[in-house]
Amino acid sequence: MDSEAAVDALWANISKKAKEAEQVTTAHFLKKNPVFEDLRARELASVAGIVHERTYEAGAFLFELNQTGAAMFIVKTGEVEILVPREGEKSLILATLSDGD
Repeated sequence: MDSEAAVDALWANISKKAKEAEQVTTAHFLKKNPVFEDLRARELASVAGIVHERTYEAGAFLFELNQTGAAMFIVKTGEVEILVPREGEKSLILATLSDGD
């Protein structure tokens, strides 16, 4: 194996270990949520493997009224307001979600 291939193999191993550590952390977070609390470790690991963590700016819209749902959201940190727009009036706040919701 030449030195370039050895370096590539090393980085691939480091990347794999980082991904596995991230999945453990994500699985631990998911386990605290009632939706996932009864899953076994292997099931949690499977779910953690498809989680996409996102960060949003304050005031950003995650989805809009009547938009087809394409994802599930769990608030890791911060707050999210669920609003219903009202014509000519201030939006109605249906709920405020926070850490773990």
